[in-house]
Amino acid sequence: MVSLLQPHQSQQLEDFLTLVFGESFRPLAQAYIRCMFSDDYRKPAFLVCQEDGTIVGAAAVSEEFFTVNTWGISWMAVHPDHQNKGIGSQVIEACVDEIAQRIKVPSTVILSVYNDDAAFYLKNGFSGTTPDHETGVYLSRMVNPRVLH
Repeated sequence: MVSLLQPHQSQQLEDFLTLVFGESFRPLAQAYIRCMFSDDYRKPAFLVCQEDGTIVGAAAVSEEFFTVNTWGISWMAVHPDHQNKGIGSQVIEACVDEIAQRIKVPSTVILSVYNDDAAFYLKNGFSGTTPDHETGVYLSRMVNPRVLH
């Protein structure tokens, strides 16, 4: 089940992200998580996938600062013991759905991935393979606002 991160889950998410990305990312993870529960403009929103109360997948969505009608997905992670079980696809779709609920006009969702990970995102509706400034590519996907009745 994928849902928005709740404040009481902050430490568990920090530990999860540190497990997946490495201890050197802990300060950055702390800052992003803190920002989610702040009054900051265009703050990120973490979505987490849990199994038996344990976070096994996560990602953050945020409105991009450099342009309008553009959102980003970052911090995409699946626990190493839970990969290749569809969790990543569930998290990505939950992120796209969350963005669709927040937007008022069609918008672009972007992310930057290493070339080895591009196939996963292409399979999940993203397109384009524009080289980024390191060794990866930028991918994008159009999202329409969710019409609530």
